[in-house]
Amino acid sequence: RHYCLATGHRALGLGLRSEALTYLRQAAAWQRGLRVAWPMLALARWAPSDGAAARLYGGWTRCVDVLHRLLTGRLSLSKALDKALRQLLKRSASLHDGQGERQTVTDVALADLHRQRAR
Repeated sequence: RHYCLATGHRALGLGLRSEALTYLRQAAAWQRGLRVAWPMLALARWAPSDGAAARLYGGWTRCVDVLHRLLTGRLSLSKALDKALRQLLKRSASLHDGQGERQTVTDVALADLHRQRAR
């Protein structure tokens, strides 16, 4: 049954919701020790699309990993904030490159605000 849990998590990470639901139901029904499957089963069931389920699952696992490394001392808070800031700046760099097709939502909103102020 632990294989069902691992396979369900992997299917969810790949955006295969129907397969994830099947495997996570099997894992959750087996024993209380696999109650870890219940939150992922809820995520797979309530996500609006396969892609959204994959993104939410990826974000959740990343947050849990960073929190675990912070609590165990393998990652300092300043290093985590530095990495997050670099990722944020990296995503919004396309605005400065002049490549409109790679703009983030924040970049588009800022450009729209500047256009409105210029009027």
